Amino acid sequence: MRRLAVAAFWGSLGALVYAQAGYPLLLAVIARMRGRRAADGGPAPRPEPETATEPVVSLIVAAHREADVIAGKVANALALDWPRERLEVIVACDGSPDDTAAHARAAGVPWPYRADAAWWMCSLAW
Repeated sequence: MRRLAVAAFWGSLGALVYAQAGYPLLLAVIARMRGRRAADGGPAPRPEPETATEPVVSLIVAAHREADVIAGKVANALALDWPRERLEVIVACDGSPDDTAAHARAAGVPWPYRADAAWWMCSLAW
């Protein structure tokens, strides 16, 4: 039983040392070896992507009783430095008793969608 406890202790200590020091050192050695493959002796340059288009991004705003501030949040989201045709702003309100959905629609999110009438959720997508 004592041998098992000693083996477990040293095995755990070895795993801890490897995770905290050995693995980062291994990564540094691999990175240095890969960097030597470059012609100028520095790190190998990353290949440029063939197309430099940005991905389509969906920005989801969860709103509950946010009628006072939702218009500003939608305006802020639409003013992001991202191509308008690649940005989708989704406002999801989960049954707000106020008129959050109407304020979001007025701010530029065009159409409501009720996912389930049982718990009244409306989703508005730009």
